[in-house]
Amino acid sequence: MKLELGHLVLNVKHLNASVPFYCKVLGMRLRRRGKVNGRPMAFLSFGSKDHDVALLELGASAHSLDEARAGLRHVAFRIGDRIEQLHAFKKHLDVLSITPRRMSEHRTSRSIYLQDPDGIELEEYVDSETPVWDAGGEMEVTNPQLSLD
Repeated sequence: MKLELGHLVLNVKHLNASVPFYCKVLGMRLRRRGKVNGRPMAFLSFGSKDHDVALLELGASAHSLDEARAGLRHVAFRIGDRIEQLHAFKKHLDVLSITPRRMSEHRTSRSIYLQDPDGIELEEYVDSETPVWDAGGEMEVTNPQLSLD
């Protein structure tokens, strides 16, 4: 048996802020809106599946994310495997006046991190040219700052 991620559902305060963000910034397409248990929901796709991300509106009274709590840390979206693709995404962010939280060079990838309107951290990355996959054991991870200027 081989599992793969089918889609993810994110709780958001307002669909009117989140849907345009995911469409403009990540290039997703709104497939449809609906309601689940009376709550508004939007289904977004990168194009090949019915939906890759669903957004469930909780309303303005929803609690903000607490990075000290157990749970989802961030969501990572692979852009490709060439650094030029990450440069192009950074330029796209510049045009939208979005400042990344950080940019990092990992052992296996190069990444840009940003936050959506609800503070959910999103990682956009490209694979490293020569990724290092450690088959076993522990390792200390440090992620040097990545410069795309």
